[in-house]
Amino acid sequence: MRRWLAALPWLLGTEAKFGSHRRACALDEQELVRKTQHKEFHQIINSMHGPRCGGFFVEAGANTGVNSVTKAFEQIGWHGLCVEANPYLYHNFLVKNRKDCENIHAALVDGPDQVVFRAYTERLGDLSGIESFRTQKQWAKMEREHANDKRKWTLTRTNVTALSPAKLVFGRGHVDLFSLDVEGAEMNVLRSFPFDQIRVDFWFVETNKLDREVFVSFMSEKHYHCHHVDHVNTLCRHRDVRARRRR
Repeated sequence: MRRWLAALPWLLGTEAKFGSHRRACALDEQELVRKTQHKEFHQIINSMHGPRCGGFFVEAGANTGVNSVTKAFEQIGWHGLCVEANPYLYHNFLVKNRKDCENIHAALVDGPDQVVFRAYTERLGDLSGIESFRTQKQWAKMEREHANDKRKWTLTRTNVTALSPAKLVFGRGHVDLFSLDVEGAEMNVLRSFPFDQIRVDFWFVETNKLDREVFVSFMSEKHYHCHHVDHVNTLCRHRDVRARRRR
């Protein structure tokens, strides 16, 4: 509770700072949209009813902040929250690479004030995550499979602040885009998200580590149309958001 109260100033300040900024793109911003090379950015833009400028996003699993779809949106005046649980990625990369984002070092999960985060290096880095989300046998199996890697990996176990999805978006009634990439823990986030209180227009979710049928069925119950944009990611649009017409 103490950590939750301590977080209130930036949570409330984010609403005041960013507000609701959706508007039509100016001509120079439309040119930026056309020039942006980020593939996932265009996958989302093409599902919107024309480019939106000045929107609000949340990115959970912001990683280094460089190869990020929300960074491309920042170029057309969007603002938002970048959440990363991995201490190494957060302190050494994210806060330096995404100075315009409201960077938050926390694990997006319901539960106690803190959780143990297992941060791996090298090829195991993409499998880092909250310790309780896998059994000890699963962690051990994963490590055995990489025991003979040429570049030896290391493991650091760190206590990380836990922040529930509801608290993350506290005070907001609307999010334009929620990008979710938390290495297999996406359903844990979605099942605790307050869909009845916060409307997210678009979810961009890494689903290659999930049962995609279960994911699509869950999102359909929450009033979303989903389609797999490739073998990794899925884009879901709220049914009340008009899809962009094909030309």
